[in-house]
Amino acid sequence: MIALNRRMPQKCMECPCMQTYAINKENVQGVQYLIRYCAAAKQEMVVIEWDTSESVPDVWTNWSKPKWCPWQEIYENVDDEES
Repeated sequence: MIALNRRMPQKCMECPCMQTYAINKENVQGVQYLIRYCAAAKQEMVVIEWDTSESVPDVWTNWSKPKWCPWQEIYENVDDEES
């Protein structure tokens, strides 16, 4: 569970747990691995091999929030010491 004093993100692209990486493929010019990684769940969400001469695939930005998302919506103030 993630405990942050903010509303649960409705999309992964709005989540502070999501990390984005672009790694150049060794020995291949103009090709990268694009990775979207959920730091909270410690797993990859999207991994694609991308030729930089082409447009970025739609899956890079459009996907549904997975059911395994570790965020839990809470409806109380978590700033006080008792929470």
